[in-house]
Amino acid sequence: EGPLLVVASGRDTVSLASSIKKLAPSNVFVVQ
Repeated sequence: EGPLLVVASGRDTVSLASSIKKLAPSNVFVVQ
């Protein structure tokens, strides 16, 4: 699989980003 782009907004952004980065830290880009 290629890189995953995550677009997050709202108050869940930080927890969502950290959860995703725990699962796939090397291929996830988070746009806030």
